[in-house]
Amino acid sequence: MIGINNYIKSFFIFLFLLLVNSSCNSQQNESVNEWERVAKGVFFMQVDAPKKSILGDSKLSIIRLNKDSVEAYLKMATANDSVSKTVKEWADTFDFQLTINAGMYDLAKPLISKGFMKSDNKLNNSQVNTSYNGICYIQNQGIDLIDLMCEPNFQFMNQQACFQGMRLLDCQGAEMDWKRKKQSCSMLVMGEDNKNQLYIIFTRSPYYHQDMVRFLKQMHFQLGLTMYLEGGPETSVYLNTPHKKLDLIGSYVSNTYPTDKNDHFWPLPNVIGFKFKSL
Repeated sequence: MIGINNYIKSFFIFLFLLLVNSSCNSQQNESVNEWERVAKGVFFMQVDAPKKSILGDSKLSIIRLNKDSVEAYLKMATANDSVSKTVKEWADTFDFQLTINAGMYDLAKPLISKGFMKSDNKLNNSQVNTSYNGICYIQNQGIDLIDLMCEPNFQFMNQQACFQGMRLLDCQGAEMDWKRKKQSCSMLVMGEDNKNQLYIIFTRSPYYHQDMVRFLKQMHFQLGLTMYLEGGPETSVYLNTPHKKLDLIGSYVSNTYPTDKNDHFWPLPNVIGFKFKSL
């Protein structure tokens, strides 16, 4: 009789633990699936960064794009009127639903990218930067990322549009050791997974680049190649659809712009613009 009672007791303990585990898994699944639909194949999520920043709300704003649901364009001031524009002005000019930085530009030559850049047979910078091993390229309005360390024979001039950037994660999703000048800043990065999805990740709160590398590895989705696009007050994300509007504006750079007071988009010479195939 005692043995039977112990068996029944063990059964109910097992059942209780099973229910608790199921509840926890359900809550966990809910917490990692809080994507807000922006358009067909386009979603937005905002999460707490794993580490508190010295300023601001310590939030990461994430836009996920199914590559098949968008058309991408690289726009350069040097190919148009040689006038930098804010992301909103670029969007209004070309009817983009989403507009972001197309990498960093040379402050001494403010219309010129820091790495190779071309679009539609027009060159912005013909020099390949040997320390920038991330590539964003566009063919027939489809967008992809490649790692020059994984694909060293990439043909820059054969692409419809492409530009270089620094890697935070390599093509295998391995962490890059950020050995450059250490500074914290607002930040914009772009990465991809193995499910044909592109991720745009923004933080206004300043972090060190190595912090962002660690954040990327802690995401509930698994990223492969991820590129650094821009930091500081130039950092810009403009989203405008019937379902969602976002003005994400960067500010702080520890060495050159140590303030959280920037409240407007800065003009940019080069941007990536996205048109959504279905709203």
